[in-house]
Amino acid sequence: MSPGTTIHCLPDKVLLKIFDSFRQTFQCGHDYEKAWNSNKGWFKLAHICQEWRQVVLTLPSRLHLWLLFTKHRSGRATMIRRLPPLLILVDYRSGAWFAKTQIRMISALAYPDCMYGITFNIYYRQSKHLWKLLAAMDQPFPALESLELRCWGSLECYSPPLFLSVKVPHLRSLEFIGHVPQLCHVLPYVTSLVDLTLGLHTTIFSLCNTQLLVHLQGLSSLRCLKVEAWDGELLDHPGGREDVLFSTLMSLSFAGPVDLLEVFMAGLAAPSLQELCISIFGTCVIPPPTHLTSFICNSGRKFFSAQINTLGHGINLVISTHSHSTVDLPFKIITSGMCSILLMGDLFSETLATVEDVFLVSPFCLESLILPIQDTFDSYTFFMPFHDAKILQVSPGIKLKVIEMFHKEELSLDLLPTLEEIKLNATTPSCTPV
Repeated sequence: MSPGTTIHCLPDKVLLKIFDSFRQTFQCGHDYEKAWNSNKGWFKLAHICQEWRQVVLTLPSRLHLWLLFTKHRSGRATMIRRLPPLLILVDYRSGAWFAKTQIRMISALAYPDCMYGITFNIYYRQSKHLWKLLAAMDQPFPALESLELRCWGSLECYSPPLFLSVKVPHLRSLEFIGHVPQLCHVLPYVTSLVDLTLGLHTTIFSLCNTQLLVHLQGLSSLRCLKVEAWDGELLDHPGGREDVLFSTLMSLSFAGPVDLLEVFMAGLAAPSLQELCISIFGTCVIPPPTHLTSFICNSGRKFFSAQINTLGHGINLVISTHSHSTVDLPFKIITSGMCSILLMGDLFSETLATVEDVFLVSPFCLESLILPIQDTFDSYTFFMPFHDAKILQVSPGIKLKVIEMFHKEELSLDLLPTLEEIKLNATTPSCTPV
């Protein structure tokens, strides 16, 4: 191009690259999708001139163009008719408590073939508009890839109509907060899921509702599963349930009481799993778990290193396999919220038995644990599960604290018969076996 070339003479390909660079400046900011698909983003470009508008709207996928419908930005039919077909994001995370909002949510679903993402908060109450909204969701969404659905309220008071009882062929991500029966109804129609996040308000593990895992097994492409359970009630233990195989699952997270974790892990198999995250709620004393132990042992992995701290008044533990192993895929277990040394030993006694590298990380103070029955007077048993440890590492911030605990015999090295080395002021665990 000559030095005298103006922006009006730039080829469309050059303009497109400039516009895409402008889009990328939004990616580092907060709420990228909402900002870019507004009058601060591509709307501004499209309003400069007819030529720019044509360039912007010719290749919407290249510039990641969507129409964003929110509580403050409704989908007016007159505006949509003036635009080429664009994918639509509907974000009503602020909820559908008022009739006016419910009516807007219904109107936003008037273009099912263009729906790319939907985020709804639904509050169950007697409302004709809410019933219409649920009915509007009971239709095929051929382009839908992401759905966030949070259902609040008691199903016992109302009998809402079914929704999503037709196949949603390309849905890859689902975040669902609600009740197990609702979820079990939806799962057979969203079998293409890759990422699933569940928040279960009331989890009653009766023989019927434990079929949840059977439904989850039908998700043949699932890679990431996160489950958070509250208000659990254990009516009967599904000990005789058939094994449930997740052949493609790579990441599994569970947050909830230990007894519900035990039920959830019963008969579970995930041969491709690389990360298991567990967050423990509550401080009840329970019998030693068996299903979690079996799940970890059946993976056939040998764990090499463990990092431990007591941040948040609970024991937090990261256990990893050898990072340079040529035999197995890397596997990591991340656990938080363990209220006592006893619980840590019950959950991971067999897993920690092969650990060679024990790394104590700041903060580390066993006296800070919040327990129904304090067991800090037994803290010398802390090392009992680590009977194959060869290296004990201590991070800089807790060196003096740990030395003091040894002097007071709160911690005992007698339980580490294979120990070869103690490293103070350590910053990272070892990378190779001793």
